Amino acid sequence: MKSVIVLIFISIVSISGCRNEMNQVFIDKTFELNYKEIKYFPDHTTSITLDSILNDSRCPNGVECVWAGNAEVRLIYSAGDQNSTFILNTMSTFRTDTLMHGYRIKLVRLNPYPQAGSPIKQSDYRAEINITKE
Repeated sequence: MKSVIVLIFISIVSISGCRNEMNQVFIDKTFELNYKEIKYFPDHTTSITLDSILNDSRCPNGVECVWAGNAEVRLIYSAGDQNSTFILNTMSTFRTDTLMHGYRIKLVRLNPYPQAGSPIKQSDYRAEINITKE
């Protein structure tokens, strides 16, 4: 009976550890953030969420455009009970990164890339983010 309890405890600890690692931000490493997904910083009290895509005017594959276009990504940075909403862009002539409480947060890429004639649902977006400690 003791061994069954120990085995159950080990299973619960390992499962919760996997879940935490999947939802964790790794500093200095690019990671993917899905629509409405929350990822936690190593301190477990700070998080980042992909809130929404405000605008996606990137030139779709298969179309000739005058400019490359831009996508505006709204993110939420939460530290304790304080939330900060900010916007990052895919085009480098606009803001692609920001500084929050000593962390540089950079939008590396937004997926999927638009295809001619195929609208993208909000829930399909994934942002590649890189966070470094300043």
